[in-house]
Amino acid sequence: CGSGTHLIYARNLFERLYFVDGSPNALLYAEFLLSMPGGSKKGSFIKDNVLDSKLESGLFDFTFNSGVIEHYSEEDIFRILQNMRRVSKTGGKVLVAWPNLLSIASVYLRLTGHSLTTERYYRPKKIRNITLEAGLSGIQSYNFPIVWPPGFSQNFYARTSGIERMLANMGMGFLHILSAENVGHTK
Repeated sequence: CGSGTHLIYARNLFERLYFVDGSPNALLYAEFLLSMPGGSKKGSFIKDNVLDSKLESGLFDFTFNSGVIEHYSEEDIFRILQNMRRVSKTGGKVLVAWPNLLSIASVYLRLTGHSLTTERYYRPKKIRNITLEAGLSGIQSYNFPIVWPPGFSQNFYARTSGIERMLANMGMGFLHILSAENVGHTK
């Protein structure tokens, strides 16, 4: 869940949204955002642990996390993906997004003190392998273009958009995204 902003953008895609986070403050903030004008009352807020989820199996059609796995070890990422698989329905989709810490925008954020020190760099191939080990299949990888941090002018952005696309095509975009399918449950 984190701040819930990602799922709030997707609020019209799903009949109901479930915001899950270990932090009561993150859940309160997501609930606040959902209640704002243009928001939706379609949300449920659940306190749970990403490493040791107590949610029932086969609960969700779509399970998503963004900005989470880069703060964990490979062993913990495996547990996170296993839990995501377990709480997803058979045939359900799992989507994981994490920043490319080598992208221009990520380097800028670290140099200006706008980054956490707990972030680790993971190549898409490494996360893909862990995803396979966790029992997910149908894996597809994407690389989003650079997202420029606040303070960059629109003119600068416009002049670099061609470079952005080129870097994303080379795997150097700001955000790595991996999607997979749950082909069966784990206990």
